[in-house]
Amino acid sequence: MFIGALIFYCLSLHNGVGGRILTGDAVKFQYIGWIPGVPHSPGFPLYTMISWLWSHLPIPVSVAWKTNLLSAVFASFSLVFFRRALNKIGVSLAVAIVTAVGLALSECFWMRATEAGPVAFSYLLGTALFLFIINWLKNREPKYLYLTFLSLFLLAGNSLAFQWLAPVILLFLILEKPGIWARAKTWAAFGGAALVGGGVFAYIYLRTHQSVPNLEFIPYKASVKNVFYFALGEQFWPNYFFADTKIIFGIRLPDLLIDLARQFHFTGLIFIFTGVFAIWKKSLRLAILGFVCAAVSVFAVIHLYSPVLKCQYWIFYLIAAYGCGVGLDFLCKTGKNVKLALLSLYLISVFLFAYIENLGLFFKDNNYNVEELLMAFPPKGICLVDDIYTWQEVLRYYETTNPFIKQRKIKLSDTINSDSKIHHLFFLDSVKSNLDIYGISYFPLCTNENKVLYLIGVKMD
Repeated sequence: MFIGALIFYCLSLHNGVGGRILTGDAVKFQYIGWIPGVPHSPGFPLYTMISWLWSHLPIPVSVAWKTNLLSAVFASFSLVFFRRALNKIGVSLAVAIVTAVGLALSECFWMRATEAGPVAFSYLLGTALFLFIINWLKNREPKYLYLTFLSLFLLAGNSLAFQWLAPVILLFLILEKPGIWARAKTWAAFGGAALVGGGVFAYIYLRTHQSVPNLEFIPYKASVKNVFYFALGEQFWPNYFFADTKIIFGIRLPDLLIDLARQFHFTGLIFIFTGVFAIWKKSLRLAILGFVCAAVSVFAVIHLYSPVLKCQYWIFYLIAAYGCGVGLDFLCKTGKNVKLALLSLYLISVFLFAYIENLGLFFKDNNYNVEELLMAFPPKGICLVDDIYTWQEVLRYYETTNPFIKQRKIKLSDTINSDSKIHHLFFLDSVKSNLDIYGISYFPLCTNENKVLYLIGVKMD
């Protein structure tokens, strides 16, 4: 499964610089590990350190391509853990594989698996966490409880949404078998996991004291208190409880259900609701844990201010995928012919919707692969763009990975400076259209891969 998923994700990997959901953030994570720097809260220290090691591997491709590939590797391992967890709770191998294929081709998972960013790493930690919990519930081996502690703390340091969920899972572990908390080994394992989970944030403390570039929302020479609040997402606290109840129940919850149907299609929705019933019959404690985790994962996101909300529900979608597998297996047990029909129906719907919605991923041109054009810029030239934030991250990527471009000292702007001594250049069609509307003259300077760099002004013969 790992090899098949990795090959597929490599074929649909985002082509170079940029991303498919939040392009600016994707570009940030393509260069932040190369430095290595400190991105936005919670800082993703473990992901950043892994990205640093990975991006410096002697592979003859761009840094952007390597970091995109890292997400594909994380996602492929996640599918293996996901399939094994389903097997552990009694789902047949065939159903588990088909369900994993459905998750692999769901929009949110697929997008995150083919672009740089820490969410694919969160999927890896999340699927590992659920696998360890299920293994511990089945055989009560202490090692699975200890691995649960470790993955829980590491995931809390890599996902602000999961920080809302971590106390719920800890409470479940306490109530499930209170006697184990009287053992010194349990507390030692818990303390060790907390130490490792918190210890990785020493990276952020050290980097702020080394005056590295690209620190986001954390001061240079940050104190331990600064790092602690940064890890808890202080940067985003003003975004909390942005939406009132009218927005939540009138707009966001209906949108979430519609998007759930998009992720798993209508056949998948039937299996998810069936799975809720089947889990309830099989294990009341697992049903309660799943329901509470799903509810808390939605609550952690639904009140936020965010330009792209739907893909932040990744924990909810992952829990729904487990329910889909259990529900499909429950219905398949009614007979061999029914099993074959249901598996075929689900696979056809998965591939059909994936083909309709995401076929363009294999062929879409990338507007952010502009390294050659930036190298043609005159020193201190101004590049006209239509989105300052995104192109600022794109420029930082090229300045970080290409010293020649850094020496150009290119500036970005969405307006033309009146100083006639300053060179204004552009390569975006949207900028070109606006200049045509206002009758501003320009001429081509150079061309690279169907992209043209224009210089504003009148060409002199």
